[in-house]
Amino acid sequence: HPTLQPIELIWGIVKGRIARTPPKSGADVVKKVLQGLKEIRPFYCVLKFGIMKYAEYNKFG
Repeated sequence: HPTLQPIELIWGIVKGRIARTPPKSGADVVKKVLQGLKEIRPFYCVLKFGIMKYAEYNKFG
């Protein structure tokens, strides 16, 4: 579950980007995964996880 494993959120973003332009070979898969991970910005992670924590707090708090 993404809430318990935040890396799953990041991986979901990368997979979504890769799905828009599917790789043509194994080497292309590696290239697209590495590029996708490089494109994830730290502030996006903080924002995404911050929103999750806020929603979680309000849900149970």
